[in-house]
Amino acid sequence: MEEKVIQWIILESRQALPEEEAQSLARWRADDPANEVFYQQNLLIWQSSAGEVHGPGPDLSAAWDRFASTHEIQPPSSRSTSSLMQWMKIAAILVVLAGIGIWVFQSPFLLGTQEVITLTADEKPMEHVLADGSRITLNTGAILEVSGDLSSRHVREVSLIGEGFFDIHRDPERPFIIRANGMQVEVLGTAFHVLSDAGLFEVVVREGRVAVSKSDGSDRVELVDNQRLLLDRKEGSRTVDLDPTGNAWAWQTGILQFQATPLDEVIRTVERYYQIKINLANPANEVCAFTSRFQGADATTVLQSIASSFGMKVRSSGLGIYYLTDGKCR
Repeated sequence: MEEKVIQWIILESRQALPEEEAQSLARWRADDPANEVFYQQNLLIWQSSAGEVHGPGPDLSAAWDRFASTHEIQPPSSRSTSSLMQWMKIAAILVVLAGIGIWVFQSPFLLGTQEVITLTADEKPMEHVLADGSRITLNTGAILEVSGDLSSRHVREVSLIGEGFFDIHRDPERPFIIRANGMQVEVLGTAFHVLSDAGLFEVVVREGRVAVSKSDGSDRVELVDNQRLLLDRKEGSRTVDLDPTGNAWAWQTGILQFQATPLDEVIRTVERYYQIKINLANPANEVCAFTSRFQGADATTVLQSIASSFGMKVRSSGLGIYYLTDGKCR
């Protein structure tokens, strides 16, 4: 927990701590007087150290020695000695790295720049034009972290959670890289869609060419116009195929279309588009092929169409959870 509190202190000092996490921090401080002591002492350390410069690169061993000799921190009394050493070393490393303008914490994001902009599409999709002229449209709930001025960076790099459409200004001398939960997309030119969540990673190219790989550069594959890479994290499978439906852009166009699409993929697409949960009672129906096109339709209309195609029934819990029961492929 101490590591998380240090993260909160850093974000709070930069006025970038989300409201929900700010409330969690407040509750944690109020739970135990020792927690408040831990918070105040580390806040002072961070504030006093954030402006220091420790040379061209961090010497973590020296940082630990300086930290241990100059700061006497009392952690919550229930912590073990090994836990104490762990969080104090983390605090020391954060102090040194703060001096050279690097944030390091347990997060999907790691950008080597002092100025970081966090973009969040809270209630509806949002568009942002980067300093280099690239346009990024984030779907609802997506989060993007980007350096404040990509126009001056040799490698343009951003980090994404969620879903976004990227129209990147081409510059062969300055690669553009999107990092997303252990994967990376290198832009070779120009417009494409990226989805990254706990279960799926998907890249669909509208035009141009991108290279997709793991963060270490392995398992690299290049995609061109209308090609799609789909990584199912739960199943551990990866497929590269064409995307004839164009549903990757549905959250922008308002159009959903399916052409002999397996029902399990239809359900996954509908869940993502409407932000709902659909339970298919009979797993054998996952392979049923569904064909239809919807424009501006609500979730109920789409589900009723699916149900009528296969003799199913639709039930709803009223909490955004739907059930498709009975029925079979025809």
